[in-house]
Amino acid sequence: MADAFINLGVNTGDFIQSVSVISRTMTDVKHDITSTVENITSDFTDLSKLADKSGKDITDGLIS
Repeated sequence: MADAFINLGVNTGDFIQSVSVISRTMTDVKHDITSTVENITSDFTDLSKLADKSGKDITDGLIS
């Protein structure tokens, strides 16, 4: 009977450790996704600025 309680305790400990690992992994994935979205947003902002500048350069060239 005591062995059953020991095994239950070990299994519970393993389960809690697994949940902890899963939780950390989910947090890491969330961080990675957030960083990726921020980088994509920054890239699009940079591209938009370049497009605006290119458009202005073209317009200035046509006007002069």
